[in-house]
Order: sequence, then structure tokens, then C-alpha cells
Amino acid sequence: MSYEPSFAIINVRELQRLNQEKASASVMSVYLALCAYAQGKNSCFPSISTIKSLITGTITSSTISKCLRWLREHDFIEQNHRTSKERFKMVYRAFVKGTSALVERAKKRTCRTEHKERVQSDNRSKNQRRKPFFSKKNKSFSKKRTKGYGRFSNGQKEATNEPVCKAEAVYASWAINNPTMDTKTLSKAQKQVIIEVLESKAPHDLEWVEIMSWDPSNARVLQDLKTMVSVCAT
Repeated sequence: MSYEPSFAIINVRELQRLNQEKASASVMSVYLALCAYAQGKNSCFPSISTIKSLITGTITSSTISKCLRWLREHDFIEQNHRTSKERFKMVYRAFVKGTSALVERAKKRTCRTEHKERVQSDNRSKNQRRKPFFSKKNKSFSKKRTKGYGRFSNGQKEATNEPVCKAEAVYASWAINNPTMDTKTLSKAQKQVIIEVLESKAPHDLEWVEIMSWDPSNARVLQDLKTMVSVCAT
């Protein structure tokens, strides 16, 4: 590769997990080199000699190969053919981005639910509900205010009542607090929720399981839980 980066972009959760897995200084250097060539993306394709020239120092090609094997064994990367444009896939980085997106979606759903409950809990008369809780000092502002979200048909887009997989928020919260993805850290209640979804035939539950199975770390956790259920059943 002719391109030589001048900085590396690494997620805080990636750094924390490297520390938890007790990665050596050489492993950290190689992973940072991959991050430098990925530049915030989920893949890169530098050769071993390119990584060596970027790191400099006394590191050897055999040491870099050992570091890459360590990263593969700990599910940080997947390594494809050397001619591939995705020679090194940053699978843990992709997982972090995926769980972050799930958390954001869960937060947005929570906000919509709280707003709907607040509107439904308004005990004023039907006519009074058209008026805001504050005094009408600015008529144009109050007029816009009464056309609030989900209250009138001519207002903004109303909240949908589509079913949501109940394991989504539970799994995302657990994954953020446990970067090692060890199923032993799951509480009894969390296991019960996720297992119920795994056994469910509901379309939104099946969709969630399929999406989570795209990531190797998630697929491993779900498979462990399925094995746990089958063992308990026997």
C-alpha cells in the first residue's frame, strides 16, 4: 500500500477490551496499525510488511503474524485472503457500532413511549386539552404548540404501535457493560428474556435473532444460550 496514515481511530470500548484481555504491547501496536489503515471503517487491507514499516522499531514479521493470530482468536478481527480488499475485517468494531445503534433506537422508542403516556395522562377536559399548560403570551407559538406530536391528525407523524423485540434493549445494555461477552455475566432475568425471544416465532423476534447472528460474537452468545436451553431440557 502506498498510503501511509498519520493517525489511528480507535473506539473506547475496543481499547477497554484489549486491556481486559491483557493484550501485549505488540498486539496493541498491530491493532492500532490496522485501525490507522481502517480510518473509522470496519475493514482494511495492509500487508504484513506494510504494518511492519508503519510500526517500525524491532518488531518482526513473525511477531506481527502471532499478533494477528491472537486478534483472530479473541474475535477482534477476521482475516481473509491477502488479495482481498477486506483482508482484515474489524469484527469487534462492527459489533460495537451495531450495539450502539441498538441502544440509540431503544432510547428513541423510550422517548416516544414517555411522550405518549404523558399525553394520555392529561386529565383535563377535552376542550382544555387544546390549550397548552403555559399561558398564551405568544399566539403564533402556542398555536404551533397545540399541534403537537401524536395529538392531532394534522400534526407531525404519529408514533407507531409496531411490536418491539423485548430482548433488544436487554441484550444491548448487557453487551455494553460486559465487553468480554461472557454469558456467565448474564443475570437470571436477562437470560430468561433472551431465551424467550430465541424460542419465539414472532416475526419481530425472528428478525432480531437473524440480525444479531450476523456478528460472530453475537452468534456465539446466542448459540451458547440455545445449548444451555437444550441441556436443561434433557
